[in-house]
Amino acid sequence: MYSKKILIKTGVVILAFVFLIAGVCNSNKDIMTKEKKYTTTLFQDVQVDDIKEIKLREFDGTIKKCTEVTNIKKVLNILQSTHYIEIPRDEYVEGMYSFELVTEKENISIGISNNHLSVSGQQYASEKVLSDDILKLVK
Repeated sequence: MYSKKILIKTGVVILAFVFLIAGVCNSNKDIMTKEKKYTTTLFQDVQVDDIKEIKLREFDGTIKKCTEVTNIKKVLNILQSTHYIEIPRDEYVEGMYSFELVTEKENISIGISNNHLSVSGQQYASEKVLSDDILKLVK
C-alpha cells in the first residue's frame, strides 16, 4: 500500500514535469518565430535603371558619388536581397552612414550601420552586415 502511494506521487510529479517542459518549449518556439519575421519588401519597387547615382555623406561632411552602373546594381542587389526586421523606437541606433539613392523622380535617403538600416523614418535590423560591402562599392 505504501509503495503504491509513492508510485502514484512519483508518476504525478513526472507528468507535471513533462507538461512544464512541453509548455516552456512551446512558448520558446512562439518567441523565436516572432523574432524571425523578416521582410524582404524594402527597395523592391526601386529599379536599377532609375538610379542615376548613389551619394555617400562621410562623417566629416564630404560627399562621395558613385555613378558606375555595375556598382549601383550590386548595391541595390544587396539592399533588395537582405531580410529586414523592424526595430522598436527605443532600440534605434545612431551613427549611421548617410546614403542617398538619386533617381529622376525622388531621392531615397537611407542610413546604414553594420546590420542596421534606416529608411522612411523607420529603422530595421538586417540578417547580415550591410555597411562593409556597400561602402566598398560606393567609395
